[in-house]
Amino acid sequence: MAALEFMPEAQNNNTGSQPERARPAKVSDTYRIRQGDAQTDRKDILRLWRFLPGTNPPQAEKLDWFYRNRPAGDGVFYFLDYLPEDRPVAVVCLGRREFSIAGNRHQGVVFGDFAVEPKHRSLGPAVFFQKGFLKLAREQFDLVFGFPNELSGKVRAFGGYKLDMQVATYVRPLDFTQYLRRHAPTPVALLAGTLLNGVFAIALKREHAQARRQFSRVDVSSSFLDQLWARVEQQGVAMGVRNAAFFEWRLMRHPGKQFHSVTIVDAAQQPAGYLAYEINDDGVLVVADHLAINRDALGALLSFAVAQRPKGSRAISISEPAADSALATWLKTKRFSLRSEFSCFLSKSESLAALTDVDVIRLNFSDNDV
Repeated sequence: MAALEFMPEAQNNNTGSQPERARPAKVSDTYRIRQGDAQTDRKDILRLWRFLPGTNPPQAEKLDWFYRNRPAGDGVFYFLDYLPEDRPVAVVCLGRREFSIAGNRHQGVVFGDFAVEPKHRSLGPAVFFQKGFLKLAREQFDLVFGFPNELSGKVRAFGGYKLDMQVATYVRPLDFTQYLRRHAPTPVALLAGTLLNGVFAIALKREHAQARRQFSRVDVSSSFLDQLWARVEQQGVAMGVRNAAFFEWRLMRHPGKQFHSVTIVDAAQQPAGYLAYEINDDGVLVVADHLAINRDALGALLSFAVAQRPKGSRAISISEPAADSALATWLKTKRFSLRSEFSCFLSKSESLAALTDVDVIRLNFSDNDV
């Protein structure tokens, strides 16, 4: 039997409603691709996740938090069924993400956990499955993206992925002693680091004083976050929705990480920005997400975060689209330097691609899989 064309029931019409489920499609007499369900196929999802790389595969906690309780709706699951045994042998998991782009809402999904039983990892089934679920996702959603690791990125290239977007990580040292120890004897590093830290501390105090003149710290609340998002969205942003529901789900209810937040208002006591960060094992203050009405507000958020950093923090990092050259230039004025870049996959629908005034769609760690 010849392979059948994929035939989704309906394409996304950008009305904000949930896209309908795609019809099953055979790719051969041996395999079939179908869209499943987190509840009906729960046991198979958890079983297949055991074949993911690493020693600690995701568990039910991630399924329930990351895929079933997202603000934009339940996740999407595509399965590769092995017809001779009538059972799924591979799954790819997609988290729904609503975007605001040029004043309109668009439905998107992020590719997450992609697991295949070892016996079915040969090139034929893998390519069939990858091309198939990528086609289905593109037909159902306006924006399809993912952050594959190095290994899966190479494998997925065969299935039609194009890693066409770069996310850049910028770093600003907070303790020069730790950096100098890598390149100089300890006594020299301690002496030079102490001098540099002293000069740097003066600059930090000036920045913090400037931030306090323009903005004030406030306690975070749902009303604050929703008002802030409404204010930023009016500027015609191109990013995933960042309202109270997203903030609370993604950053405050994370089952495995603890994030700290900074929220500020401007001189008129209007919501001006939030920033969420974590301290990693290397002592780096990693900005997980931020939303600000302008660059002055973002600078203040960074300053307030640095001011409340734990003792021993050695640096602060922030990741943003590499194509945003204006932001990169601004970060340099704040003593950030480019540390690294990583590739991600980004596919737009024809209607979204036609918006020529949207050059950069913002993606960062908080839009990523966990």
